[in-house]
Amino acid sequence: VKRDQPGDVDLAVYYNPAALTLTKRGQLSLDLMTGLHGVRYRRTTTTVPEPADARNANLGKARLFDVLSGPSLAGSIRFGNLTLGAGVYAPVAGSQSWDKNDRFRGNLDYPGAYDGRARFRLIEGSFLLLNGTLAASYRFERIGLSLGAGGNLNYTDITLVRALTPSFDDAITNHVEQRTDIAASGITGSFSVGLLWQSSEDRVAVGLSYQAPPGMYDGQVLAGRVRTSFGGIVQQNDADLHQTMPDVIRWGVRFWATRDLALRLYGDYTRWSLLERQCLTQRGETCDVARDDSEREGNQVLSNHERRWQDVIELLDAGIDVYTP
Repeated sequence: VKRDQPGDVDLAVYYNPAALTLTKRGQLSLDLMTGLHGVRYRRTTTTVPEPADARNANLGKARLFDVLSGPSLAGSIRFGNLTLGAGVYAPVAGSQSWDKNDRFRGNLDYPGAYDGRARFRLIEGSFLLLNGTLAASYRFERIGLSLGAGGNLNYTDITLVRALTPSFDDAITNHVEQRTDIAASGITGSFSVGLLWQSSEDRVAVGLSYQAPPGMYDGQVLAGRVRTSFGGIVQQNDADLHQTMPDVIRWGVRFWATRDLALRLYGDYTRWSLLERQCLTQRGETCDVARDDSEREGNQVLSNHERRWQDVIELLDAGIDVYTP
């Protein structure tokens, strides 16, 4: 098995730039990934008891089903032991639209309940992280080791629609429930580094890579607007959305059983715990909140969406690649 065996250049540009040495001398790749996303959620607690005539307005099952797709375009070219690559792709993209609660369709006393039981977290929203990457890899032939690095421009676009009350609880009366519509976007930077070792016969490859978070370690500040509607009155203001995205460590092993068949084992560690909150402030203000997410005195926080997600560890996954001449 030689290095001219076609590799996944679109994956190498993002996941491990050192793996560009596995691609052909010149290669162009266009992929379109499509997936189905379904979630069921049962809400069992509420901060404000439901009225007797609005049972199950907040408590009970909520569901969503969405179709996701993410295109990628990448290419590489090799000059001796040096391989250069570039790509445009969406490593993180998705949308959510929760089912309605048909029991409250047309209900004049509790109209907000129609938007479903998940509405105080999210009614609908989308998230797009679009990367443009330039990467390079150099192979040290004698020891079979390749080192790679990449620089990214990250375009992030977020929309969120959720229910909100002035007291930030989940009271459902017609007099307090509002809707907030948030849209924000921005461009930040990040980087990736990786290494790849190949056996002398190029049959086995072992890789390790690190992907820094968009915006590096100071987080992202995305410029946008927030629109609040209540009782037919709509207010719109310029705003900034503050968040910190995760960084990722990845590892993998590829074994070429034949020239056209490869077996893969891989895993990763993603620090989603860095995304503690998505905080919305007035334009140009900082998000200064306490550990318990309460607003500090004098701070201009419009809304604070607590996240506190947990890190994700995928120790071992497997795949098979089949190539045709």
